[in-house]
Amino acid sequence: MGLKWTTWKKLAYSDKYYNIPKYDGPACYQLRIGGPRGGNSHTVYVGETKDLNYRIRTYAVGGSHIAVKILLEMRQGNMIEYKYTPAATKDVAKKIQDYLKDNYPDAFAWNS
Repeated sequence: MGLKWTTWKKLAYSDKYYNIPKYDGPACYQLRIGGPRGGNSHTVYVGETKDLNYRIRTYAVGGSHIAVKILLEMRQGNMIEYKYTPAATKDVAKKIQDYLKDNYPDAFAWNS
C-alpha cells in the first residue's frame, strides 16, 4: 500500500494536549507512546474515522474507549503522538486500518 502519512505529531504529554488536527475528513491514524523526548517510541493503536479532528478531540475530553489508556500513559510521564493518512471515504480508511491490523498484528496492542 503506497500511503502518504503525515509526520508524527505530539498529541499529549503531562497534562496537556497539543496539535489537534485541522483536517476534518476521513482518515486512518496511528497512535504511539514514548518517553518525554520521543525515546523508546512504539505504535500502540490504529484507527479509522470519518472526521479526524473530532476523533482526536474526543481523546482529550475522555470521550473514547482508549481515553483511559492515554491518561494512564500521560500520568506515567509518557508522550502520545499521532500520524494519519487522509482517505477518500470512511470505508477506504477502514480498509487501510484492517490491512495494517491484519499484516502487523503485534504492532497495535491497544486494538486487542
